Amino acid sequence: MPEKTRCIIFGASGKTGQILSTRLSRNTYEIINVSRNVTATSHLPGRGYVADLNNTDSFKDLIRSNDIVINLAHARFTSAILECCPSSIRQLIVIGSTRHLTSFPDSAAKEVNHAQQQLEAWEGPWTILHPTMIYGALGENNIQRMALFIKKFKLIPLPNKGRSLIQPIHVEDVVTAILLAMDKQQCIHQSILIAGPKALTYKNFITKIAAASGSNCAVIPMNQTLVQILALLTRWVPFLPSITSQEVQRLMEDKNIDTSQMTQLLGLTPRNFEEGLTDLFASNK
Repeated sequence: MPEKTRCIIFGASGKTGQILSTRLSRNTYEIINVSRNVTATSHLPGRGYVADLNNTDSFKDLIRSNDIVINLAHARFTSAILECCPSSIRQLIVIGSTRHLTSFPDSAAKEVNHAQQQLEAWEGPWTILHPTMIYGALGENNIQRMALFIKKFKLIPLPNKGRSLIQPIHVEDVVTAILLAMDKQQCIHQSILIAGPKALTYKNFITKIAAASGSNCAVIPMNQTLVQILALLTRWVPFLPSITSQEVQRLMEDKNIDTSQMTQLLGLTPRNFEEGLTDLFASNK
């Protein structure tokens, strides 16, 4: 019997990692789930491996030739993984973010850009996938946080009259993108943007969340300064998730993503936002 290809998942205990590990178990891979805590991945298929990505000594002997390595932990850990990664592996897949396209000063965007530069300088086979806002996982923070705001306030202030664009992608489609990118020669040395099928305005985004969660709301046009002040006040309201000033800044930025590479290289057809919301709120009942 031929030896199974090892698939090493850094960040396997996260929401995307757990879905990926489960779906990989349906294929003929030897799965190694890497996390900082042995119990965090004990329920997942495959075997667990304890490592701290801030300490390369904790996993310096883990990666071998012909392994497939997937970094879901964070793009900033790419340098640590590359330090322990022979160029003879089958493929390294890194999850970045379309946040790296922002025109605003952003430390997370700099980390993603730095990770891509390191990959481009590396001799081994790599692929970096840049998703837009990911939603749909149980306990995720984006859609459910907005649904909580809608339920409490019914009135949502937005700059630019809510006309700025957003193009979220369902977590299952992110996992599908990873699976489609694995072992495909056309995806090697490629940076691929992955997003939902079409952009929608923030106003439409919010009204669709309201409808799917069984609430209703109205969007109030407001200038950016006032929205920034309201975002600051959320830090002091009990039982309400806070909004950062950087998040308000990004509300002004269109996230209208070119998905031609996603279609051509991956052949991915992501679900529309309404379908994704239906799945999300049905799973929460």
